[in-house]
Amino acid sequence: MKKFYFWLLLLPGWIWAKLDVKQSAFNKRFMATLADGDYEVVHPFQIRDKNERIGIDTKNYFLRGDEHYQHVIIVIRSNQLGRLKLVLERNNHLFFNQSSFRKLDSYRDQPSLLKFENCYYQGTVGGDSSSFVSMSSCDGLRGVIAFSNGTTFGIRPLDGGEKSRRHPHVLYRSQWPVDVRCGVAATSSRRARKQRRDLSKQTKFIEIAAIADYELAKAEGLEEKNIFNLLLEVVNTADLMISRDLNVRLTMVYSEQWLDAERIDIDEDINKMLHGLVDYATGHLYGTAKDMTFLLTNATFANIEYAVGTTGSVCTARAAALVKSVSPFHSHLTAQLLAQQISHLIGLDHDAPSCKCPGGVCVMNQHVSRKSSFAWQFSKCSVAKSHSVWARGNVHCLLNEPFQEWKLRECGNGIVDHGEECDCGPREKCQDPCCDALTCTLRPHAQCAAHQDCCYRCQIRRAGEICRPSNGSCDVAEVCDGTSGNCPANGYLVDGTACGDVGQCWRGACSDPRAMCTKIWGHGANVGQDECFAYNTRGHEFANCGQDGKALKQCEIPDVRCGSLYCTGGSPNPIIQVEASTLHLNKLDETVECKSISYSANSLLALTPDGSACGSGRVCVAGSCVDAKQVSTAVFCPSNNHALQCSGHGDCTTTAVCVCFAGWTGQACDTRLRNNSFDLPTGPVVLVPSIAAGKSLDTPTLLGILLIVGLILLLLLVFLLFCYRRRSFVDISQPKDEYSADGDGSPDDAGRSIKFGKMPSYREEKQRHKNNKPVYRALNRIQEAEERERVVLTEYVSSSQHSLQCINQPDDFPIHDEPAEEWERGLPGETAPLKLSNLGLMLKQLGGSGSPCASLHSEHSHHPFHPVQNLHGSPHAHASVPSDSETSGVEVDHSGEETRRSPEGSILMRLQKRWEDDKSDDTYKETSRGDYRTQVPGANQGAHRLFSDSFQLEMSHNS
Repeated sequence: MKKFYFWLLLLPGWIWAKLDVKQSAFNKRFMATLADGDYEVVHPFQIRDKNERIGIDTKNYFLRGDEHYQHVIIVIRSNQLGRLKLVLERNNHLFFNQSSFRKLDSYRDQPSLLKFENCYYQGTVGGDSSSFVSMSSCDGLRGVIAFSNGTTFGIRPLDGGEKSRRHPHVLYRSQWPVDVRCGVAATSSRRARKQRRDLSKQTKFIEIAAIADYELAKAEGLEEKNIFNLLLEVVNTADLMISRDLNVRLTMVYSEQWLDAERIDIDEDINKMLHGLVDYATGHLYGTAKDMTFLLTNATFANIEYAVGTTGSVCTARAAALVKSVSPFHSHLTAQLLAQQISHLIGLDHDAPSCKCPGGVCVMNQHVSRKSSFAWQFSKCSVAKSHSVWARGNVHCLLNEPFQEWKLRECGNGIVDHGEECDCGPREKCQDPCCDALTCTLRPHAQCAAHQDCCYRCQIRRAGEICRPSNGSCDVAEVCDGTSGNCPANGYLVDGTACGDVGQCWRGACSDPRAMCTKIWGHGANVGQDECFAYNTRGHEFANCGQDGKALKQCEIPDVRCGSLYCTGGSPNPIIQVEASTLHLNKLDETVECKSISYSANSLLALTPDGSACGSGRVCVAGSCVDAKQVSTAVFCPSNNHALQCSGHGDCTTTAVCVCFAGWTGQACDTRLRNNSFDLPTGPVVLVPSIAAGKSLDTPTLLGILLIVGLILLLLLVFLLFCYRRRSFVDISQPKDEYSADGDGSPDDAGRSIKFGKMPSYREEKQRHKNNKPVYRALNRIQEAEERERVVLTEYVSSSQHSLQCINQPDDFPIHDEPAEEWERGLPGETAPLKLSNLGLMLKQLGGSGSPCASLHSEHSHHPFHPVQNLHGSPHAHASVPSDSETSGVEVDHSGEETRRSPEGSILMRLQKRWEDDKSDDTYKETSRGDYRTQVPGANQGAHRLFSDSFQLEMSHNS
């Protein structure tokens, strides 16, 4: 009965509170935006220590009355969702004490006197990482509760009523009330690639200067405090969206609202209004330390465009985003637009139709249709694209935390600041001969500073010198341009270029799963079969797609190839110290081996490496299989074929430079080399032979090849020198018996030699000839005299034979009718004595008085025959018949005594003496041409005499 009276007393107050809630103008406007049946009234409460239920006020009155709890738990009991337990954590990055809140009116620019509390929270539903909660608890609970399936609920307090634990809130289903389109046409970041370290795992911070224009305050009828709270709610929700997937935190360092008029022109063209915002930010907000400017407006734009931003402009003064407020009651929808524009500023593109999100709608979708759910997830394409943005290193301004103190820029701090040519530190420690430590400028003789890669002894290096060598098959070496001391921007082969065994280039490195299996399991290891990768859907230590928060993530079926790396073959156990697991599956008649390692032991080796192919035109990035075009920036290299990069004869690099294959050159690799030389061409073209193969000979191999080639050339040179030195005269002599037997040869033929021309000789005979020139000149003169004697003798014999034909010879006189040439030519040895005997008889008959040809003798009797005279210069030797005394005057002493001869027989005596001397002469004879011939003792003696043995003069004297 007592309880009945108690509730009876409270009933009027409760009825009055209900009436007060319904009569509120704000509540009426809010309820008008909701569809019937899509909302319910709930009474959330807070749970503190020991499950104590308290009100929704999150202030910590035990420590500081103006500071809210860091961690809170809110419980909501819903008829549709049941009991919701919201696990929340205060966002300490949203704003700081140094953050400035200002209001601008017609009088002056003045700071806001309002005090803002950090009552903004982020969290999940029951600790489930696949849920999304963004909440404000400053004046009731305002925020959004979203699930991975796309279901989204908003919550707001009703105006009026008691601010107690039982304060009513509206929990409603949230959908887009209108069609929305992004005003960004396409992203095109052309900024230089600095190629710093990969920043994907490092938290980035974006400092925002937020502005609320006059149209927003006028249209919504919001007070000053409500406008600032709206801005904070929008930034808080956008921060949770970006920080979850992109690891970027948002901080509002400055905020202002225009209370009297617009500071920029309002235009239906959203891009024109964006240009006005950029001009305002670069002018009026120049002194504000910020990374971007964000304007929230209520203006209306053409083509249902609600947001636009300057693409790829982060860390510049032009970084700005313009967003139209969807509704002050649905701040999370406005936050979705802001998150999209911040992503554009970073450098992300719109999602392609092939890029999907679990909820059906992604943050980076260009168009959002009416009745669509709230999008708080980034697609795998956008996440992978962000990794490439961080790898480029163009976000250096995002690395410092908000309001972080920086060192003053001054000369002598060892850092080349803006406006300095060099900085070698303090003067007493400066060791750079090119830099003036007092002014941080180059010295008069210097062209560059020592810290520059293309500087050597204060002079710029020549064009073509390597300043940054290649660090792998997917990287290219940079060379100096000859005009600057700085090395050109680092470039590498574009993503997707084939490398290794089954790999492809990714961010300048070769991503090869087979090579990673070999690294883990040793030689012979290979990538496992598809049946192995299907286990990645289980999400345990040896089969997962990475880590989502603190829990291992299960792979979706399209992503199984990008999860845990399964290998087969190789060593039974890993060759590195790591925990491993081995499975054996039955596939038809064979056993499939599946080996993987623990993710917690080594997360870098446990998963399939980023950049590995997971399908046609798709690559693995952070455990997801995404379209390669969505994560790699398009690069266009010169080519004479629009369908192929670099004319199909080279690989394209990220700096739009062609790396030509072996045998090709030119900027577009469209010129074939004739001699296959691989010289670096002039210009930006880098020529690397066979770079597509991904393999090159190491230095020891090249040195070995060079040594072998050198030895071969040396042996060839020695062989040629040996042949060269062996060239000499070869005597081809015929034995005496051979030409004596057939009677058809001559002794001169036996002494003929084969000559190879006047080639240099290093034999001992050559040196002997050089040292005894006077002796050999005397021999030449003797040989010339012998030649003249031979001519005289030939004429003499011819005249004698002619005289014999004129004599009436008796029958018993044996005369051989032989031509005169037979006396000159060598005949068989046995006929020579007869010929000479007959010659003596004929000479006697010719000298007789009764000769019929006496007249012939008498005709030439006054010309006695003097052969010695003829040998000493007589121009012509007359053939005269020798007398009996002349023929008898030839006496040859074969015993070696002194030869006695008459004046008339000097010719025959000298010939006989020469023949005797030649028999014992084994020296070298010089021919009339200046050549030398060798006579071997005992072999074919007399072959080089003036007459052979067959022509030996043997005279018989009849007593």
